[in-house]
Amino acid sequence: MHANGTAQPLDKALALRGGVSLEQASLLGALYYGFFGVGLLASPSFFFGPDGLIPYFKEEAGPGGIFFARSFGAFMAACAYSHFTDGPSAAVVKYMAVAGALMMPQWALCTMDDEGHNTLLWKIHTPVQLGMIALLGKAGGLF
Repeated sequence: MHANGTAQPLDKALALRGGVSLEQASLLGALYYGFFGVGLLASPSFFFGPDGLIPYFKEEAGPGGIFFARSFGAFMAACAYSHFTDGPSAAVVKYMAVAGALMMPQWALCTMDDEGHNTLLWKIHTPVQLGMIALLGKAGGLF
C-alpha cells in the first residue's frame, strides 16, 4: 500500500520473475561483489589463499599475485560501492552483470586447473555466479 492508500502496481512488486526488484538486485550485487572485493583488498591470502577461510587457490600468490588480487578486489569493491553512491539503477546492475560475465572465461579455466585451484569450490560457486549474472542482467534490462 502507498501512503495515500492505493495498492502498488503488481508489475512493480514483481519486477522480475521471482519478485526481485531492481533495488533488491542492486543491493544483492553490492553485497556479493563487496564481500569478495573487501576480502581481496584486505588480505587475499587470509581469505582465499591455500590456508584461507575460503581456499579458492592451492598455491600462494606471491607479490605479483597479491598486487593483482588487491587490484581486482578494488574493482569489485568499487562495483559494490556504486550501488551506494549512485543508488540502485539499471546502469549499476548492468555494470555488475557485464563485469560478472567478463570474469567467466578466466573462471572456467579455474574450474579445470586442479593443480593451482580448488576446482571443487570453483565448480560449486559457478552456478551462483551465473545466477547473479542472470539476475543482475534481467534487473538491468540486458535481456
